[in-house]
Amino acid sequence: MISRNKLIGLKNIVFKCANLQSNERLLLISDKSTYKLMLELKKIARNLTKKITTHNLNNIFIHGNEPPKVTAKAMFNSDVIICLTTMSLAHTEARQKATNRGARYLSLPQYSEKIFRSKSLNVNFDRFKKKANKIKKILDKNNRITVITENGTLMNLDIRDRKANVAPGICFKPGMIASPPDAEVNIAVNEFKSNGIIVVDGSVTCGEIGKLNKPIYLIVKNGIIRNIFGTKSLILKKIFRKQKSLKAKIIGEFGIGLNPKAKVCGIMLIDEGALGTIHFGVGSNSTIGGKNKIPFHLDHVVKKPTIIVNNKIIMKNGKIKV
Repeated sequence: MISRNKLIGLKNIVFKCANLQSNERLLLISDKSTYKLMLELKKIARNLTKKITTHNLNNIFIHGNEPPKVTAKAMFNSDVIICLTTMSLAHTEARQKATNRGARYLSLPQYSEKIFRSKSLNVNFDRFKKKANKIKKILDKNNRITVITENGTLMNLDIRDRKANVAPGICFKPGMIASPPDAEVNIAVNEFKSNGIIVVDGSVTCGEIGKLNKPIYLIVKNGIIRNIFGTKSLILKKIFRKQKSLKAKIIGEFGIGLNPKAKVCGIMLIDEGALGTIHFGVGSNSTIGGKNKIPFHLDHVVKKPTIIVNNKIIMKNGKIKV
């Protein structure tokens, strides 16, 4: 029997976050580890629509890998896509083509029973839109971001001619992408103009690392991570080496979490959306408005930052000021 909290989570995903309508074509994508969860979502969705297609993938090995052509075609021909694959397809051309056509896309990588039961999923995502839009307007009309933390982060990011993306956890119009319980605003930074040091004290959103008890330090010069040291740095270096490209080390994304019920715990979609945190996405940013195209994307979560956009403080020690 499904618990009350889990049932709330399942219904929120289908009816509120995806905003599924009775006449729409729904595509559910899963893999071996999420197949049962997909079937539970399918059961909920059947109360609204019979136009449901399912794809079960087991050949996606890292965030950003493209799906098989048959799945990409199904994505393009769907109105709503709920993707439960362990590795994210959000930073793929297949997803971008589908949402450009108007599909609403829920990106739910590394989903589990724990997330469906989490308080972070039982929130009114709609109320994050106003705050997200305020932050977007500020980012859109300015050209630089400075990030400072008491732990030692000092980063300068160039966002000239880039537009921010509102991702409050729900798809409220065609072409939107959401990743509840993650609720955020993000922007693709200019690829070769970031400089400074990032003290990653929240998490690195992959299974090999997860939540951090001690920081990892990233030294960034001209947009590229040039050195890594600290706890679990050897693991992170190995991950980057496997990509065999400097493009995998480019600081591509800057994101700001908005969900007050999300707490850093080592689960990607909870950590990225946690209010009071930011994340630096390393690798691909071409699907969010950038120019770095590579089948790899890895987020690094930082707690309690101060964010200065041009000369305006929009967050101080993790508290939003707009």
